Formats: sequence, structure tokens, C-alpha cells
Amino acid sequence: MSLLFQAAKWSMRAASRSRYNRFLESLNEPKQAQQETLKSILALTKQQKLPSSLTVYSDYPSGTSWNLETVQHFEPTSGSSGKGKKWIPYTQSLLNSFQSMFKIWSYDVLSSGIELKSGKTFISISPPQKNQSNDDTEYLGSTLRYITGRFLVAQDLVGTDSHDFFNQVARQLAQAEDLEIISVWSPSYLSSLMKTIASECDAYSMTRVRRQLARSRNWSALWPSLKFVSAWGSANSKTPFEQIAALFPQVHFQKKGLLSTEAPVTVPLFQSDTGALPLWLDVYLEVLDQHGDIRPLYSIKEGEKAEVLITSFGGLKRYQLGDQVVCTTRLGNSPVVEFIGRKAEISDLVGEKIESTWLTEELSHLHGDWLVLPIQSRNQNPSYYQLLHSEKSGTDFESALKGSYHYQLARDQNQLSSAKQLRVPNLIELKQSFFERHGISRGDIKDSRLLTDPVLANEFVQYLDLPNLPFQTQLKP
Repeated sequence: MSLLFQAAKWSMRAASRSRYNRFLESLNEPKQAQQETLKSILALTKQQKLPSSLTVYSDYPSGTSWNLETVQHFEPTSGSSGKGKKWIPYTQSLLNSFQSMFKIWSYDVLSSGIELKSGKTFISISPPQKNQSNDDTEYLGSTLRYITGRFLVAQDLVGTDSHDFFNQVARQLAQAEDLEIISVWSPSYLSSLMKTIASECDAYSMTRVRRQLARSRNWSALWPSLKFVSAWGSANSKTPFEQIAALFPQVHFQKKGLLSTEAPVTVPLFQSDTGALPLWLDVYLEVLDQHGDIRPLYSIKEGEKAEVLITSFGGLKRYQLGDQVVCTTRLGNSPVVEFIGRKAEISDLVGEKIESTWLTEELSHLHGDWLVLPIQSRNQNPSYYQLLHSEKSGTDFESALKGSYHYQLARDQNQLSSAKQLRVPNLIELKQSFFERHGISRGDIKDSRLLTDPVLANEFVQYLDLPNLPFQTQLKP
């Protein structure tokens, strides 16, 4: 271990130890921790209690603070639809909650027993955008950012456009021979970087041997020091996460916790591999259960599924994130939860109600890249198309959809044409490029398996410019 990294590791642990210990204590007393957190949040708005009804983004004023604090900057969130962009006002207290999450996570990683020597780390990075963060380090605060800055791959990039910027990131990642840690959001983003490295490595400043390793996609040999990878690994990201992990059998892979632009929710720990732990000190957490009742998240039982509600240090109160979780087990007196999907991801052309989580489970045996689109056409009934990276999936897509009662009914009533499959080489790269045009950074694009908006689906098909389509797209439903 270099003396520089040894000093940085000691400084990081020293800066994070107190918060980490408080977090562990909160796992044993979640009710008390949540009462204190709620009291602190309400004090920032001079309110005595939470509203009786749930809230959504449109309930809050735009362009201003949602509590008594000054806005530091506004951060956009839009999922992977590129539509309905929401701007979240970031106050100092909200930033502190994100920094707290990072302290807990980093302390746990540095205390895990993974033997790090160089500390060289790649963190998801996107082209700089005005008045918003472009990588994970923006959440660290000045002290932690200074400590970690010396060990980061891909810094100070100034690409002329998003494509050029992405290629620069790939180049620097490929050239980091002593890379030990990778932290990205989407595993598909990392996969795209690796594909770019394999195809463009001849232009990189690398030895002939390392170029050959990249061309042959011998990733373990290209980054022989890699020890730890953190990425989304649940719901739609489960398959791409497992695909990347299979390429690095000696590396520890960890699924990220639930982190929204609105607030941090959970954090993964090495001592729990079935989910993540709620951040009781940094956000007030409730659930909307399957009976429609609002309950504290700490009351959720093993095997129970529910929608997460947050009351944040940024001023949101009983806010519907739209994220659903399941309790997998308990650690101390706290539930361990895993993200299982978005509640509102439903495609409904004629009443068939295809739900994203259900569809992903029905086709969970497929390991290649695939995406389902609801297509409205001018020359035939609407239908569903599964775009596949590979030639054949070995699955009868139509039969799989008929596992849904409402889909079968719509087909019986001749409201939908039969579902079909189309091969689209480089599907993931094309999808990422398309959503970049809609203002979403590559590292933030989620691994959705279903586009629920038919207008967006038609735009995507037109963007692909596929020859000999069996239908004529229309841009308006």
C-alpha cells in the first residue's frame, strides 16, 4: 500500500467513523432514530406534523426552496424517459444527508477486509452540465472530495460533445492499469464503456500487450488489481449486473442501495448481502402498504412489499417516490430491503396493462440485451415488439405476454396485433445514445426493459431507422 493512499484511507475512516457508528446504533433503535429525524426535518419548515395525504412533485412550488434554507443548486431527475423532468432544490441539510450516506458506505468498504493498495477508483462521470453535478463526488463535500480526488480515474475531461466525452472516459479507464474500485450507477453504462474500450483501444496510450488484452476482452487481465465493483443490481438491473460480475469472478460485486435525486434512502453493508439498510438518521421513511395504509418503514415484515414514502431534509413530506421494495430479512431491529421496481411503470395501449416488474420476471431467463416497446401504427392494430441484441431469444414472446389476463383479453377481442421480435445489433448503445438526446447522462440511464410511453417508443423506433418494418410508426397516439 502506498504511503499516500494509506494516509488517505486513515483520513477517510477518521472523517466517517462517528457517522458510521451512529448509523449502526440506529439499526437497533430505528423508531427512536426516526422520531429524532422527523423532528429535525419539521423544524426546517416550522411545521408541527406531516400532512395527512401523500404528495407528488406537482404539489411543490418550482424554482424555490421547499423549506427555510437557501437553495445551493437545483438537480434534475427524470428517470429514463427523458420526459417530465423534475428539478429538486438542494439545500445544505439535504446535501448533508447525501454526504452522510457516502461516509457510511465508504467506511464500511474500507473496513471490509478488501486489501486495497493503490486506491485507484473510477466513479460514474457524465459531461458537465450547468448548475448540476456531473459525478458522484459532488455529494462528498469539500473535505472528502479533497481526500479522494488524488485517486480518481477520469478527471478534468472537456469533451466537445457527449460522445467525445464518453470516449475520453473510456480511454482513461482503459489506461488505469492499477484500477481497484469501480462505482457506477447502471451496469449497462460500464458494459458500454468496456465495449468502446475493446473497439477503440488501438488509439490509446497503452502497451501492445494491454491493447491485445482489451481487444480480446480479457478484462480481468486488463485490470488485474480490480477488487470491488458497486452498481445497481436489482429489478431491471439484475441481469446486466450479473453479466458484468461473471466477467470478474475474483472481484467483490455489491448492489447499490436505493438512492433517488430527492433523497438517500438505503445503503448496502458488507454484513448484509440480501438488500440494503434504511438511513434512519438522514430521511424519514414510511411505506404505503398493499392495503393502502401508511406505516413506518421499520414496521415492514419479512417478505412484505410496499411503496416507499419519504420526508426529506430538502422539504418533501410524505412524498411518493414510486419505488417499491421488499423486506428480505432483518439486521438488528431494522428491515433489510431490496428495490423491486417502479410502481407506475405500466404500458396500457388498449387496457392490457403490461407491468414492467411482471414482464421482467416473466422473461428473467433471458440473459441478452432486450427491450419491449408498445407500438401504435397507422396501418394495423397496436402491438408489442421485443427488440433483441442477439438473433434469437428462444422464447415465444407472444405466449409470455399472454400470461397476463388483460393482454390475453385484448388479443381475443382483436384490439392488439400479435407480439413480435426484431433483432437490433448494439441495442444498449443505441438506447443510451437516444436517451442522451433527451437530456439524460449515460451514467444515469436506468436498465429499463419496457418503455411505457408509446410516443417515446415510436420516437425510438424512428431513431433506430430499422429497414423493412412491418408497421408504419406514428408520433402521436
